[in-house]
Amino acid sequence: MPWTSNSIFEARRNFVMLAQSPNSNMRGLCRRFNISPNTGYQTLERYRAEGEKGLQDRSRAPHRRPLRCSKATELAVLSVRADHPTWGGRKIASHLQLIDAATVPAPSTITAILIRNGRLQTSPEQSAHIWLLAMLHKDIDAEKLPPSIIGHPDLQTLLERLKSGRLTDRRRSIAVLGDRSGLQIGSICSAFNLSRLTYRRYVCSFDEGGAAALFAARISPLRKFDKESVKKAVFSLLHQPPSNYGINRTTWKLADLSRIMKETGEPACEDVIRKIVKQAGYRWRKARVVLTSNDSEFSEKLHHISFQSMNSGQLQ
Repeated sequence: MPWTSNSIFEARRNFVMLAQSPNSNMRGLCRRFNISPNTGYQTLERYRAEGEKGLQDRSRAPHRRPLRCSKATELAVLSVRADHPTWGGRKIASHLQLIDAATVPAPSTITAILIRNGRLQTSPEQSAHIWLLAMLHKDIDAEKLPPSIIGHPDLQTLLERLKSGRLTDRRRSIAVLGDRSGLQIGSICSAFNLSRLTYRRYVCSFDEGGAAALFAARISPLRKFDKESVKKAVFSLLHQPPSNYGINRTTWKLADLSRIMKETGEPACEDVIRKIVKQAGYRWRKARVVLTSNDSEFSEKLHHISFQSMNSGQLQ
C-alpha cells in the first residue's frame, strides 16, 4: 500500500512515533497512513531492531543468484577474450567447446559476462544512439558539443530548436550536430528514420545558408501557380472578352475559366487560378470585372504593345 507523505522516510518515522505512543490504535494508524497492517507491523519491528536506519529503503536485489555462472567459468571466458580481443560471444563459446571446457555458457551469457567486466565496448551505432538520446532528452553541456560547431553564430538557434522545436526542426538540428560530431550517416538516419538524401539536404542547407536556410519552409518547384506560363495564360484570358469563348460576361465563373485553360493547352484548376489572381492583388469577383476587356480587338492590341516593348528593349 502506498504511503501518504512528502517522503516515505518521513511518513515511516511519523508512523512509528505515533505507533509507540500510549493507547495507540495500530489498525487505525494503518488506515490513516493508507498502508496495510502487515506493512505497519513490519515497519515498527524494523525500527525497534535497527532504529531510524531500519526506516530506509532496502535493496531489492536477490541475496543469491543460483543460475549465475561460477567464478571459474567467468575466468575461463575472460582468459579466452584476453587471448583473442576481437572475439565475441559466439566465437568464445565455440572455442570453449573445442577445448572441452567443463561449462560452456550461451553466447548471450558470454556477452553479458564481457559487458559486466568492462571487456566489451559498445559499437559505433550504439554509441551514436546513446549520444543522440543524450542530446534530445538532457540539458546539453558545451563539453558534449562538437568542436567544429562551437562558436558558430547559429549555434544558439540550433540548440533552441533542438530543445523546444517541432519534430521536424529537432531532426534538422540533430542532423547538423551529428554531422559535425563525425557520427556515421547510417546511424543518424536509422535513429530518426531519415533518408540519406534528406540528411544530406539538411547538412548542405546549413552549410550554405546557416540556420535560416535549414529551418526555412520548403517551396516545391512544381507549384503550378508559380509558373510564368500559367500566369500569362490566365491573365491573357482575363484580358479578353468572355464572348470570344462563348461565355456570358455577367455570369461566368472560375469553372468556365478553368475549362478554357484546359482547352487552350494550359490546364489549371480553380484553386490555382484563384491563387494567381490573389497574388496580383485582386479577388475573383473584382478581377473578372476590372481585368476583363470589352474590346473585341484587345488581343491584337496586346500583341502589338508586346511587340513594340520587345523592340524598344532590343534597341536599348
